[in-house]
Amino acid sequence: MANPKAKKVVVGFETTAGADPSGAGLIPYYFTATDFGIVVKRNTKTDDVIGGDIDSGGEPVGTFNDVGGSLTAPMYYEQMGIALKMIMGVPTTTDAGTAWAATTPYALDAIVQNTTSATLSMKVTTAGTSGATEPDISAANVGDVVNDGTVDYVVTAKMYKHTFNTTKCLPNLFAQSTLANACEGGTDLIDRFNGIKGGKLDINVSPDGDYNFTIDTKGMSHRDSIVDSITEIDETNKVIFPQARIKNAHCTVKIDGTAYSLAKDFSFSLDRGTEATQTLGGGANAGQVDDTKVMLDGSMSSLFNEGIYTKSKNETPVAFIISMADGLNVLDFTVAEAKFEFKTEPKKVGEKYPLNLSWTGYKTLGTEKLKAELTNSVANYN
Repeated sequence: MANPKAKKVVVGFETTAGADPSGAGLIPYYFTATDFGIVVKRNTKTDDVIGGDIDSGGEPVGTFNDVGGSLTAPMYYEQMGIALKMIMGVPTTTDAGTAWAATTPYALDAIVQNTTSATLSMKVTTAGTSGATEPDISAANVGDVVNDGTVDYVVTAKMYKHTFNTTKCLPNLFAQSTLANACEGGTDLIDRFNGIKGGKLDINVSPDGDYNFTIDTKGMSHRDSIVDSITEIDETNKVIFPQARIKNAHCTVKIDGTAYSLAKDFSFSLDRGTEATQTLGGGANAGQVDDTKVMLDGSMSSLFNEGIYTKSKNETPVAFIISMADGLNVLDFTVAEAKFEFKTEPKKVGEKYPLNLSWTGYKTLGTEKLKAELTNSVANYN
């Protein structure tokens, strides 16, 4: 095989940690990535022995495989559900919006669920009050206009809301990359990593940002098509998501419930403290991968604001909402409790005085460090 090139990335969730799922439990997701950095490294050691010559020594011996690395991908409203499940656990999924009710006021852009269709929703385009009878949209198509009392709707695909939080344990998954050499007449090289868990999620938003995310991972084992003779995972139940791109124009930062327009960039990291444990009986592979903690921190670069400066110096608790919205698609990150780390900046003649502040999220009884709410047309993230 000469100079293989990246062809595709597929991920999916395991029923048994470290083993390929099968049957109905195997749902491979095509994952649009910019960098597949999950790799394996064989650790070795050499015994120092007396061999009779000054340049003699023991033979290097492999000890265990270190599996892990980063996965970087664009932020799409649909694909983000897989990334969030990797780092925050299984979501709670409900219908988005509210159920239709008679003689009820509905606001502009509200999502309304209709009992006459299991595959469609309605979005309010003219605010008003609904009539006495629920509109029948069983034969409607996406884009159709529906009148109901003084309310007008447009028919949309069925919309769902997925809620993730940091109180759940993390699932195991497999990650597979395929390298192709079709132009040279070669065969594909398949790498599959099992027993993977998310370790750390990094997100940065800014006016000129790439709007990518990175997840660091730890895993149990690796196999390939050359030495281990594996083939690609069965794709009978494969899922290929739409790609509604999250862009800088979609993003709003709220501090204590108020939109904050002075931020130049905002970033956060969610660290689950994921560790791989080597055990006897597993060959060179890790016997277990566990998430051990939840650490949340970040930073914000802003034009100077007296209110934020004061909260930082006084160690006043703040709450953040980082909201990304484009039509029906919405992704909200909520940090219920955080504190800025106070520091001042050097002053230069003719330059604006900035605020470059780090912050740490924390948790008191009854709250969670981070909550993510994702609204899109994906029915579930099994």
